[in-house]
Amino acid sequence: MKPGARHLVTEMARRKRNENSKIATSKKEIAKQAGVDQMRLSEAGLVIDLSMDGDLVRDVVSGDKNLQAAADIARARKKAKEDREAKIARLKKDGPDLAKLVGDDAMDVDEAIAALELREQKAREEAARAKSDAEQKEAEERERRSRRRRIPIVFK
Repeated sequence: MKPGARHLVTEMARRKRNENSKIATSKKEIAKQAGVDQMRLSEAGLVIDLSMDGDLVRDVVSGDKNLQAAADIARARKKAKEDREAKIARLKKDGPDLAKLVGDDAMDVDEAIAALELREQKAREEAARAKSDAEQKEAEERERRSRRRRIPIVFK
């Protein structure tokens, strides 16, 4: 058995043991007992947790991938999941209508984010235009008042 497979099997056994026991066994303790590296045991846990239908576990156990490569893929999956969750949270907060479309599978999350960003950009541009218009109107009003004050009063 390759080292990566050994780490995976050890971690799966640790988890199974902890499910069936009232006292949890730590990774440190199991690593020492099994003669495996604790850090690699943590990587094995990551691979198990983020393996889609056991794909990464199968690849490591079969020898098609080493544990490090599988852990790298698992980390990338974890980051992608966290990024997606952050985008959905942003949609729920700033564009609930878009979040609903994503939830209904009517729109991809990245398309919804792009639509939200476009919406926000248009709102910023409209706000800048309104501010500019208000400033222009205020300047014209000041000028108009200023001209009224300059009219000399002539007495005959």
